Amino acid sequence: MRFQVSVPCYDQVVQKIDRITTCSLKELLEREDRRLLFVIHELLINAYESTILTYADNAPKYPIEVLINIDEQTVSVHVSDYGYGMNEDALVILDQELDGVLMQERGRGLLMVKKLVDKMYFSKKESGIFTVSIEKRWN
Repeated sequence: MRFQVSVPCYDQVVQKIDRITTCSLKELLEREDRRLLFVIHELLINAYESTILTYADNAPKYPIEVLINIDEQTVSVHVSDYGYGMNEDALVILDQELDGVLMQERGRGLLMVKKLVDKMYFSKKESGIFTVSIEKRWN
């Protein structure tokens, strides 16, 4: 199964996509996976913040996209935006222990995501689209 949503980056985009993915995943998986919903929420926050910081008032011209693929054993989620992507500091945080990052201003959300999923990777296309992808076994 495949589910995709694309929403312009405006003030309530995170909450809107949260509601859509919560209902859709509950229907598709026939149960609620709170950890997976938390992971998607954290990735949405990062996409929103990156887009707002990059484009400010023009952010609504740039969508945040979520693609979810579900097979018999794995859920894969791809959250894409047109923001600046990840800097080197964020990548360094991903190699630290959670206790060492909890009080820092940035990075703890992605570190928690990394701890909750089986795989996490990043890509940036020439078109400027930055994508965070995760895979999580669900069955």
